[in-house]
Amino acid sequence: RVPATFSKPLALLIGIACGIAIVGGALLVIRLRQQPPPPAPVVRLAFAAPPGTELGAGDEPLDAAISPDERQVAFVATSNGMARLWRRALDSSEAQAIAGTEGAHLPAWKPTGRALAFVVRDRVMQVSLPDGGVRDLVEAPGAAGLGWLADGSLLFATANRPIHRLRGGSVADVTTLKPGDRGHVYPIATGTDGDFVYTAVRDDGRRVVRLHAAGQDRDLAETTAHGQLVGDRLLYSRQRALLVQRFDRKSG
Repeated sequence: RVPATFSKPLALLIGIACGIAIVGGALLVIRLRQQPPPPAPVVRLAFAAPPGTELGAGDEPLDAAISPDERQVAFVATSNGMARLWRRALDSSEAQAIAGTEGAHLPAWKPTGRALAFVVRDRVMQVSLPDGGVRDLVEAPGAAGLGWLADGSLLFATANRPIHRLRGGSVADVTTLKPGDRGHVYPIATGTDGDFVYTAVRDDGRRVVRLHAAGQDRDLAETTAHGQLVGDRLLYSRQRALLVQRFDRKSG
């Protein structure tokens, strides 16, 4: 019964306020009783060469790629003068050689995680991991990096040229050399639509990490090697140091 001193609208508001307070209190008690989620596990691993091999080939001490599910690494190791691809799960200390990849370098995982592209001499090849089948994809003289896009098309770089894309059996340029550019190398997908990062090698020897997004190219940072966008972090190296910088995708 509503006391005579309260009007019906005021009594209704008081009732609603009390109800909100009760529900809020209950939610607070539930939240306080819940255990906080455990922190992400720390990952520590040693990446030693398989027995009887040396990592990389020639002057490249490490030539590797992480799988799309982040559980495996494909890498190059050399034994008896022959380089080939190897595969290792991050929760294992043993690696397996991948048959049919003799002479390989520049491994790149297909987004499905079921195939790897790689370069042998001036040809881009692909090995199917379930059955070991090897395919010849495209010619790439002076190859300088491979990268898959989410739509299954393959980006690849060749000496002193723009970045190319292989899609449906056809090859087309997807970047344009700007004045002062000698060539574009090391295309790496960003995980957003058809966007990718690449490195522009300048005539004066400088290297610039660029983002190719929506048909436009934007300079991000100078590097002495190349760079990659992982989420909202730009990773790049300069003078043997690994640097990280936050990148705002909305403002660029």
